[in-house]
Amino acid sequence: GLREPRNNITIVGRFKSDGGELEASLDIQYLLGTAINTRAQYWTMKLWMFEFATQLAHTPEHKRPAVVSMSFAWSETHQCTSPSGGANPTCKDHGFNSAKYVNRTNIEFMKLGSMGVTLVASSGDDGALGNFGNCTSSTILDSQFPAASPYVTTVGATMLLRDTDAQPISKEEQDVADSGPCPPVHLKCGAYCTATSECPTHPPCNKCLASVWACGAGCGMPCKDFTDCLDPDCALCNKGRCAKNFRNSTETVSEPKTEEQPNNYHKCPTAICVQNGGCVTAGEKEVVCSRPTSSITSGGGFSAYSKRPYWQNAVVNKFLNVSRKLPPARLFNASNRGYPDVAIVGHNYGVWMDMWMPTDGTSCSTPVFAGILALLNGKRVASGKPKLGFVSPALYSVAEKNPHVFTDVNEGSNECSSKCCGSVGYHATDAWDPITGLGTPNVELLAQHLG
Repeated sequence: GLREPRNNITIVGRFKSDGGELEASLDIQYLLGTAINTRAQYWTMKLWMFEFATQLAHTPEHKRPAVVSMSFAWSETHQCTSPSGGANPTCKDHGFNSAKYVNRTNIEFMKLGSMGVTLVASSGDDGALGNFGNCTSSTILDSQFPAASPYVTTVGATMLLRDTDAQPISKEEQDVADSGPCPPVHLKCGAYCTATSECPTHPPCNKCLASVWACGAGCGMPCKDFTDCLDPDCALCNKGRCAKNFRNSTETVSEPKTEEQPNNYHKCPTAICVQNGGCVTAGEKEVVCSRPTSSITSGGGFSAYSKRPYWQNAVVNKFLNVSRKLPPARLFNASNRGYPDVAIVGHNYGVWMDMWMPTDGTSCSTPVFAGILALLNGKRVASGKPKLGFVSPALYSVAEKNPHVFTDVNEGSNECSSKCCGSVGYHATDAWDPITGLGTPNVELLAQHLG
């Protein structure tokens, strides 16, 4: 899980010492994996976006982060109600309804942009239907916040598919995974196994378990003996010994009495990729990240409250005029802010939580784009330029002058949610659309304009 950050990460707020959660681990791992050598802060807040933005604005400039990645989203029209159903105390304390809460928080976001802070937010993982939409004729298109704020840069998700092969991995790769020199892959656990006797009898791992990463602990189970440890480089192995407990590699059992059998597992496809139908780069055709192929559908749509900013006018009007299929006009306000602004691949990521966890989401794409902007900021500061700050208007300007900076994604829709797949949502088109925004950035070209 998420360990207390060290080195170049500063904790702001009370650190959760419960082993962390997938969301936080994902953000830290991919933001810093993208923006290598960047100094980072890990913020925790008791309340929601208004308090976060206010505290950030009052943070001294030398301590204030230049780029902020926010992977949480909640119904824009339900900001005064928490996801658990309780009341948002800020609304009660200030006499806000959801519209006033959004407006007041947007003012804080606007202030931060003027201070040189770039706010990056995920577009949500439940398609156009969001938290409260359904697949009936009386549905709503539930916009998300802070995704729908005009003063954040919002990121959607795409996925890569193989153009000519319906299989997520090639037949040759699958053959290697299913037979020598690689053992079969247990599809539930993502683990290479050698014998069914190695697996605990209770679900979800009631078949083979031994994992090349976790020494027989691929699903959080202690391993029985050293033969479960198939990978000499496994972080939970101590010089070929088996970890007695998957969280403590210093306690070991059963000294090996014979040499481990040689294997060529290092040549095998990564088990998590075989299990999950490929890894993040396993494909050539970029489409909207959507159920049922993915475990999420990229969110997107139009704000319930915020008017469309001028820098979006041309691209949004074009979308409204050329889209092959729009939702009924009563379900969205076409004159309001459209989101997302850009997209990044958000399918088949691997997150380390004492084992590899396959993960999809705009929560994957958002920290990656934030990391890209952090690198561009570093380049700008090194050359004596100001920080990017509120970057969205610049992105639209760059796309207008040089469309090749963004790869257009024009296949897919966001009609599916975690509850159902219906016929209400938005379809990807040429140029901007409310699923993938301007498209996915060519970082090298983007750096030429913004670096």
